[in-house]
Amino acid sequence: MAKKRKLFLKLYPSYLLITVGSLLAVCWYFTQSSKSFFISQEKLDLEIRARMISDDTLTAVTNSSYDNFEERCRRISQTTDTRITLISTNGKVLAETNQNRSQMENHANRPEVREAMNGSVGSSIRYSKTLQKNMMYVAVPIYIDNEVAAVLRTSMSISSIDHNLNDIYKNTALGTLLISLITAIICFFVARRITAPLEDLKKGAADVARGIFEARLPIPDIEEFGDLASSVNNMAEQLTDRLGEITEQNNERNAILSSMLEGVLAIDNNSQIISINKAAQRLFNTSKNEAKGKILQEIIRNTALHDFVDEIFLTADTVEKEFEFYNGGNKIIIAKGTILRDMNDKAMGALIVFNDITKIRQLENFRKDFVANVSHEIRTPLTVIMGSVEALLDGALENRVDAEHFMTTIARHSERLNNLVSDILDLSKIEQIEKGKELEMGIYSVDKLIETVTDLCRVNAKKKQIELQVLEYDKQLKVSMNHQMIEQALVNLIANAVKYSEQEKCIEIEVTTNKTSLIIAVKDNGYGIPPSHLSRLFERFYRVDKARTRQEGGTGLGLAIVKHIVQVHNGEVKAESEFGSGSTFSLIIPL
Repeated sequence: MAKKRKLFLKLYPSYLLITVGSLLAVCWYFTQSSKSFFISQEKLDLEIRARMISDDTLTAVTNSSYDNFEERCRRISQTTDTRITLISTNGKVLAETNQNRSQMENHANRPEVREAMNGSVGSSIRYSKTLQKNMMYVAVPIYIDNEVAAVLRTSMSISSIDHNLNDIYKNTALGTLLISLITAIICFFVARRITAPLEDLKKGAADVARGIFEARLPIPDIEEFGDLASSVNNMAEQLTDRLGEITEQNNERNAILSSMLEGVLAIDNNSQIISINKAAQRLFNTSKNEAKGKILQEIIRNTALHDFVDEIFLTADTVEKEFEFYNGGNKIIIAKGTILRDMNDKAMGALIVFNDITKIRQLENFRKDFVANVSHEIRTPLTVIMGSVEALLDGALENRVDAEHFMTTIARHSERLNNLVSDILDLSKIEQIEKGKELEMGIYSVDKLIETVTDLCRVNAKKKQIELQVLEYDKQLKVSMNHQMIEQALVNLIANAVKYSEQEKCIEIEVTTNKTSLIIAVKDNGYGIPPSHLSRLFERFYRVDKARTRQEGGTGLGLAIVKHIVQVHNGEVKAESEFGSGSTFSLIIPL
């Protein structure tokens, strides 16, 4: 690629070359014209001198008296510094003012003499070996009876002409040099005057190209450049308006895409990612910079998704599909895809919208499990109650011992059924609070809370000779809470500890604080919980030992109620256990 040159470096040498070239051409023409003029004048002068003595020459030729004529010519020669030579038609020198004619060679071959022999005035300029200088010769024919009888030649050194011409050449050269310098300066300023506005236009256009649209070009006083600058300024204003519109639209589009809960992914016809919003980035654990321009298979490794994309391109229609995806855990995703088209309705890729329905599916499964569990939990005591009633009706009522047995069974399972319904209602109330219902809060004494809870649980504990031991803590502690709900959570934890502790054991209640939270821990010395069950303890109707739990009269909802109570207080509940060595349940409530 040819190296670019600035306009100034193109204009200035061109202007200078044209100007100086024209000046040199004029000077050359002037010097040549001067030289021709001087030579013409010299030739005319020599011809006149020859004509002035032509009568004497005719007399000398007619009478053949050349001595007197030669003497007279010498006097004229001395006066006018003109060499005069009389030549016969055969080339012999008849008279000569500067040399001995007898020693001179034949002049018949001299060009000026040949022209004169032909009847014309001949002339030539050449170096004279005799005089050893450049001479101008003019030969005039001498007629006798209309025939050339002789040739009279006058000559003169042209050294004076050369000298004069040299002076002219020198003065012309100096003048040309001076004028060239002046012209060079003028051309410089002219070129700068033309290119300076262009430089300003260039800088302004460069600013516009860099996105500095508020920059405005100065308007030069040259009409064409002024129009160009105005056009560029108008273009910058239009670009500013257009860029503002595009930026606003782009910001709106990005804001919409960023705010969408659904993941949005756009790919081209080669499955290269064009755009991906934040929801999709979170869903597939990637970033915009990492994903953009990459092949979809490089970023998301899921065969079902790739088959789904192929189906979109194959059918060229809207396609919907549900598939599983693993990203730190199994996710269930519904994807809806369609062909992405440009303004000319030409397919340019595909647009896919992802909805993470993992929680929805979990809730659906949870609802199914909950209904099944509730149905099972209710059916069991109802079946026992109905069986006992049928036995009483069949005659067991007549037998006091059997009647007491069946009535006791009916009472026990009725209580269990009542507890189950009560727990379900409590759990429903707590869920309503989680959905936005206002929770009544107040500042309550922790000491009062612990005293109330231990009093409620001490009766059942004494039945198994279990001691409830409260470790020392700050009695002045007060916390913002709904005391009834926290009391219920603690009662559930202590009741569980009592149920699953052996006779004559001790249950410790420890109250501590850190910088942000109140921690109430209930530690039992029961059977302990295997590690595999710890993560699911707070699920509804989840039991470690189902037979033992039902035997102890549990509903399977106690720990679930505890979890939801703590959650509405923005806290958490933790379970720690070593199988065979008891368990510790901790309520953590923000201060």
